[in-house]
Amino acid sequence: MTFALLILCHFLHIASTVIWLGGISIILLVVLPAAKSSLHGVNMTGPMMKEVARRFTPLANTSILMMLGSGGIIWYFGNSHITPHISKFFW
Repeated sequence: MTFALLILCHFLHIASTVIWLGGISIILLVVLPAAKSSLHGVNMTGPMMKEVARRFTPLANTSILMMLGSGGIIWYFGNSHITPHISKFFW
């Protein structure tokens, strides 16, 4: 049971990190420059980015909570004899 829990927590930890950092990267490197270049004549970049932030914030907050929760479980069981067996799946 602990082995399966740790594998699930490692997966959730990595997936939530990818969602959080990937979302921030997409917003900064794709959405913001596209909004600035395509909406340069109209003053709509601010409202558009406000809407993007409104939609992304719950996803980011959920990802952060999942990272903290799964990281806490990984840390709690990290001193057990099971951890070396799990690390070979991820590293």
